[in-house]
Order: sequence, then C-alpha cells, then structure tokens
Amino acid sequence: MRWLLLAVALSAASPAMAEPEPKALAAAAVETHVLPAYERLKNAAGALVEAAPSCDGDTLRPAYHALYDAWMGVQHIGFGPIERDNRRFAVAFWPDSKGFAKKAQDRLTAEQDPVVDDPEAFEKISVAGRGLLALERLLYDENGEIALGEGYRCRLARAIATDLARTAGRVVSEWQAPAPPATVRDLFASLDGGLQALTDLRLGRPLGSFANPRPRRAEAWRSGRSLSNIQLSLTALRDLCETAFAPQLPDSDRDRLAAGFEKTAQLAERTPSPLHEAVATPAKRIAVEALQTQTRALQGLVREIVAPAVGVSITFNSLDGD
Repeated sequence: MRWLLLAVALSAASPAMAEPEPKALAAAAVETHVLPAYERLKNAAGALVEAAPSCDGDTLRPAYHALYDAWMGVQHIGFGPIERDNRRFAVAFWPDSKGFAKKAQDRLTAEQDPVVDDPEAFEKISVAGRGLLALERLLYDENGEIALGEGYRCRLARAIATDLARTAGRVVSEWQAPAPPATVRDLFASLDGGLQALTDLRLGRPLGSFANPRPRRAEAWRSGRSLSNIQLSLTALRDLCETAFAPQLPDSDRDRLAAGFEKTAQLAERTPSPLHEAVATPAKRIAVEALQTQTRALQGLVREIVAPAVGVSITFNSLDGD
C-alpha cells in the first residue's frame, strides 16, 4: 500500500540538466507548496477537535469535510515526516480492500474499548480504526447522515479527532525541525505517483469493469466525496508542477502542461456526481472513463516533458504490476 512513497524509482540526475539549480527549486517547492499545505492540514485538524466535544453531526460533518479537503491538498507528498510511523494511513486508511476499517471499528464498539479515552494508547491501535475514513463511518452510513449521540460512538469520534490533530501537529513540527531536504526526485515521485493514484485508484477501483463496476471501492463514497477528492488532488498536483518544475521548462512545454491540467480539470468538473453512482450507470459511466483516459494521458505528458527536464528516468512504478 505504500504506493506514494514507492511511486517511481528514478535514476540520478544528469549533470547536463543542472539549470536552474535543482536544490534551490526543491527548497522553494517545499517552502511554497509542501509546508503551507501541512499547515492547512494542522489547522483543519485543530478545528475538528474544537467541533468534536458536542458530538453533534451537523457540527462535525463540516469540520470533517474541511479536514479531508486539506488532506487532499497534501496527500500526494510521498516523503518527509508523514511517512514515519504509518502516519499516512493513520490519517486516511485507503484503499481498504479487505475491510479492515469496519472490523477495527466493530471490535472497538462491541467491546466498548476504553482505549478511546487515552490519546497515547489510541495512537497505538490499528491504523484501520483511526483517521478520516474511520470518522466517516461514524458520520455517514450507506443511506446518509448518522446521529452520533452521546455514547461510545461519540467518544470514538472525539478520539479520532484528537488523534488526527496529534498526527498533523507532529508532521508540521518535524518539517520545521527542519526535515531532511527534499530533492527533485522526491517531488517528481510525488507528482507522478499522485497522477497514477488518480488513474488506478481513485478512478480505476470504482470503475472496475463495465460488467462489474465497484462503486463502493470509491474513496469516501459514504460522504459523497469521491469526485471532490479527485478535483482537489488535481489542483494540488497542478500547483506542485507549476511550483517545482515549470521554472525549468521552456514556454512551449509549460503551455502544454498547463493545457493538459486544464483539460483534465474541466473533465473532472463535468463528471457526474456522486462518482460511486456514476460508475454503475451506463449513461454516466462514459464520463468517468473519459476522465480516467485523460488522467492517464496527463501522466504521460508529465513523464514526457518533466522527467527529462529534471534529469530523471522512470524505471519502476509500484502501481504498474509485474
């Protein structure tokens, strides 16, 4: 599942591709793209904690969505403190092909496990029982919104909110420590891996096949976020590309990339929502397939233009299979 960290294996940068200075560009990308995104995540997690004591779904759901929005602005970054101690999956345990999240949450609830009242103990439970997708299960069922009440589910929601805030706070603190410097290879792996995740995971998993769509494999389908997550991820990936790589490209290549991202964003805007219903409706499914085709083409364009410009070559991708 560590697709983002292992998104691409890259050769060493070529000395012939040394201008502009890669270290300076990478540092600038961290300063203007990575760190602000993590600060937004930390702030949104703090707002969720502030909303949690009431256990009022109408208060918690907007805070949940705001935090998920912030996560989509940074989830493509596949290096740094977020990769320590399973933190990525503690924020969002997805994909979950074997239903571990349901099993973890059912066990906690059935046993009324007091671990939810101890933040240090809670962060040691399975990541499947923590994070945004675990909170989603408390706030939404298959048919809509759920009232939490004041019982164990309320305590569990508070524990998840606190845990998310602790995780986000540690990530920000460790980036400010400072974290080890990023490289253009780190940034390219994040860009390429993020695009492939859109194609193969966020679109490919729910699409399944025409005869056998898999709507409940869509990310955050209960809360209707699947398409929004794709749109927000595209925005974040475009910002990363413009920040980290556009300064190294001739105008013609920058224009081609900008046009590619714009076309993809427009298709995403026109894709029917909710995504998990669209993939199972033949008349709507064609738009989802068109978006997947375009995200794949966009990744190809990025590989064609950006990889040689920064002196990297793609030799393996963990989503490519054997």
